[in-house]
Amino acid sequence: MNDLKDLLDARLFLLDMDGTLYLGDDVFPGAVDFIHTLADTGRQYIYLTNNSSRAGTDYITRLRRLGFPCEAENVFTSGMATALYLNQHYAGKPVYLVGTQAFRRELLSYGIPLVDDGAEIVVAGFDTELVYEKLDKAVHFLRRGATFIAANPDWVCPMPAGEVLPDCGSICALLTAASGVQPTYIGKPNRNMVDVISAQTGVPNAQICCVGDRIYTDIAVAVNAGAQSVLVMSGETDEAILKASDVQPKYVLHDVAELAQILRGGSVGSGYFSMSVYPTSVPVSLALTRLGVTESLLETGAIIKPSFCGPCFGAGDVPANNGLSLRHTTRNFPNREGSKPGEGQFAGVCLMDARSIAATARNGGRITPADELDYTPERHPYQFDKTVYARRVYSGFGHPQPETALIMGPNITDWPKTYELGENLLLELAAVIHDPVTTTDELIPSGETSSYRSNPLRLAEFTLSRRVPDYVPRAKEIAAKEAERREGSNPSDILAALSRVGDAEALLNTTQFGSCVFANKPGDGSAREQAASCQKVLGGLANICYEFATKRYRSNCINWGMLPFTLDAGTPFDYAPGDLVFVPDVRKRLEKGCEDFPAEVLRQTGEKAELLLHVKGLTPDERDILLDGCLMNYYAKRG
Repeated sequence: MNDLKDLLDARLFLLDMDGTLYLGDDVFPGAVDFIHTLADTGRQYIYLTNNSSRAGTDYITRLRRLGFPCEAENVFTSGMATALYLNQHYAGKPVYLVGTQAFRRELLSYGIPLVDDGAEIVVAGFDTELVYEKLDKAVHFLRRGATFIAANPDWVCPMPAGEVLPDCGSICALLTAASGVQPTYIGKPNRNMVDVISAQTGVPNAQICCVGDRIYTDIAVAVNAGAQSVLVMSGETDEAILKASDVQPKYVLHDVAELAQILRGGSVGSGYFSMSVYPTSVPVSLALTRLGVTESLLETGAIIKPSFCGPCFGAGDVPANNGLSLRHTTRNFPNREGSKPGEGQFAGVCLMDARSIAATARNGGRITPADELDYTPERHPYQFDKTVYARRVYSGFGHPQPETALIMGPNITDWPKTYELGENLLLELAAVIHDPVTTTDELIPSGETSSYRSNPLRLAEFTLSRRVPDYVPRAKEIAAKEAERREGSNPSDILAALSRVGDAEALLNTTQFGSCVFANKPGDGSAREQAASCQKVLGGLANICYEFATKRYRSNCINWGMLPFTLDAGTPFDYAPGDLVFVPDVRKRLEKGCEDFPAEVLRQTGEKAELLLHVKGLTPDERDILLDGCLMNYYAKRG
């Protein structure tokens, strides 16, 4: 590409429409944004078209309907240029028109006398209402000496799907063949159109840039007028036509979206700052590609990453030591983005809105709020396309394939056996957290755990590792005692505890023993089910809290068969890991739909205390899931 200085210095852009901004009613991706870019960067623009089939007012209506900003001063057609030419050179002469009713109204608005007899001038345009009678009369007048003037020389008008319509040049060829008279063409490539606009706007030709898809009109008019030229390959011209043409544009671009990017001067820079974009799903990525957004982002130097669950927990683009990462994600927990203070690694993360991140990227990494940039947001309706899922993801609903074996690598394991809810529960507190909120990232950290997401036992080793390091060994010890109980042995610890609430021997066979986590308000953050499943894998049977931070985490606890117990506000909970909570008749009360569960706390010091637990608002399905021990058991039981 040539040096961009002349292009960047252009003050006025003359824009072809058909094949450049749109085809038919299909607006090219980025075309509307291009117009806003011209306005935002202080450049003037005029929609310049050789299409004389519509009047200037028609184009204003059409452009606005397609989403383009447009006022009367922004439109100049070959029909308007023809009217000005007639008034300048043939004022008052009778004119016969081969053109549309819209072209007729355009000429009449300029005072052009249109006649059916005695014409001294024949004017031809892109006549989509052409009938044989018009051709017959035009040839008649031309053979008797009438002057022949044509609005434009275009042979065809491009249409969607590669189709074309015969344009004014084709109609004139027919008239010339029948009359022997050659027309004087007014529209592009005649420099008259550029000269008139230059005189009206005060912008010299050298600072005018003509943008279009046709070499022999859009580019030729610029060359003839000494203006700048940009050929876009979105319409009529292909590489073969471009190579064979004697007229060559100064700049060749893919489309006007690429031109917008150049004029906008947008770049994410090439220094320490970098910008990565993670589409939220494959259908979203597909929609961005179809809109041309992906292309625009790539042109700035942004890096497009695959759609995957990872950016929010630091699986990509972890900031360097002493670096700062600006993220448009929903969560920002301590030390999750690369910081390891114990190892001397420090990295900062700030949450920002997407527009401000874009503004910051525009400024090469200098933190910039969105309101410092003058821009007009462009809205694109999102259309979900499930085709990518239908072609890639197997859905067995309604058409199972039980004969097909699952292929599992060495780090993919089955879930351990999960048992249905016992008649009574004996819960040992394995973690007691009095923080105002406990996040899912604290319950099961992200990042280094990702490679074990298909290995429940290995993944569970990280449970609460950043918050309560001794939780995992404590929970494993509790689970080992429960395994002994189920095998028929009599763990002394369990027997001793049950003896404090009743007949230990009788209770041993009906009381399920497991671990429990207490937190004031657990589950803030992501929807990751591992925050609950990892506790269950380690023998967890319940959570106790004042309230759950999110419905998602509570639902995950239920789906993994862990009782989501809550306490009344103000109820003291000054117990410690190792203390026990006995919940009698838990299964019977749950089956009856009870929401209150009286319990006893057995302190390690020998003291006992009463505690009222609640499980409120369960649906029938949720109740059955808890009774069955987990959602997998629930489905297996029902076939």
